[in-house]
Amino acid sequence: DTVVRNKAVALRDAEERLLAVAQAILGDYLAAAARYLASEIARIHLENFNHTSDLPGQDGMADSSPFMSAFSAAVQSVRVHHLNSLPKGDPTVVACCDQLQARVLSLFARHVVLVRPVNALGRMRLANELAQFELSVEPLALSENTKLARLGGPYTELRALRQLLFVEAPSDADQATSVEALASQIRGLGHSLRASTIWLSVFADAPPELRSPYDFVSVPRGSSPEQAYCDQVDAVEQSLSSETVQRGSPSGLAAGPGDGLAYLQVGTKLAESPVVKTHVLGQVSAALDKYMQLLSGASQGAGAYCLQYHLLRALEDL
Repeated sequence: DTVVRNKAVALRDAEERLLAVAQAILGDYLAAAARYLASEIARIHLENFNHTSDLPGQDGMADSSPFMSAFSAAVQSVRVHHLNSLPKGDPTVVACCDQLQARVLSLFARHVVLVRPVNALGRMRLANELAQFELSVEPLALSENTKLARLGGPYTELRALRQLLFVEAPSDADQATSVEALASQIRGLGHSLRASTIWLSVFADAPPELRSPYDFVSVPRGSSPEQAYCDQVDAVEQSLSSETVQRGSPSGLAAGPGDGLAYLQVGTKLAESPVVKTHVLGQVSAALDKYMQLLSGASQGAGAYCLQYHLLRALEDL
């Protein structure tokens, strides 16, 4: 009996190690797909969301923008050439593909709040892009339940983004009242959005002289400022996610030699770590401080006012 028990334990250990290696390989494989889709998502910044005239289509809205058409094609390519070759009934495979889909949702949310400049019509277009996006990412699911709501936080944030797009102060409000009204509405959405998502959104309709945090990052060849910035924030969070994966992922995905599993988990939790929040808030604050210094110098300290600066101060404790 002792020999049999020892062999059973040895077999279970071997099975667990084999599963860990298989998950790590699959994680790296799907992380490559996520990075490919991330590069497609970054193309949203090539679109113009500051139009002064209506676009062709019903109510001024095009059915599908060139960006969304290209992204949908990229998702279909991933599905046909990669996901369709995976065993659809395997729980590990299904879980990893769900993580891929969640990661893509979080990437899109991050890029949406980095889009600028955005006017009233541009906000309507972005809302339309959000609706189209939900349909476009459905093929990434291998589970029988393809509803995005099963993904939790990333889907909750995607939905809340639509409301965030249309937050506005009363037209007749003074400066202080405008900040208070905006902050109150945004705080009402705080449980459904990452703090970094809210902080980065304040730049959308800011004056062009107010530079975004991504304007201060080093941009690798072949990338864009927005993509380079997202990669930088991801790297901060991934270093934390890697530690979680090494201890055993809370989603049930085992650790392995690659970093794919950690990458797929980045940005998929609404409650961000203090390290990530400090990093993003520091960059946002630095950009706003630079602008306030510029504004104060130009006006010699008289009448210098920036709504975005005061709004961030009202929201920095999220």
